[in-house]
Amino acid sequence: YWEVHNLVQKTLQAALRKGTLDSAPDLDVLLLAKELGAGVVAADEGIRIWAERLGLRFLNAKSFPKMLGEYLKYYD
Repeated sequence: YWEVHNLVQKTLQAALRKGTLDSAPDLDVLLLAKELGAGVVAADEGIRIWAERLGLRFLNAKSFPKMLGEYLKYYD
């Protein structure tokens, strides 16, 4: 029973989070980036969608370490 319950709960949570902001810090990140004219680095799908809606630059967190490493090669 609990295995099925946990699976359903995780599936429901994932569905609800997709495309939504699920915390006040998510909103804070977006508002700060908008105010500073900055980009956003995150793994959260809701933040990505809202960053794009607000016209913010967005970079997936999985890509960030490699991109940063490439960038820093030019400044060593």
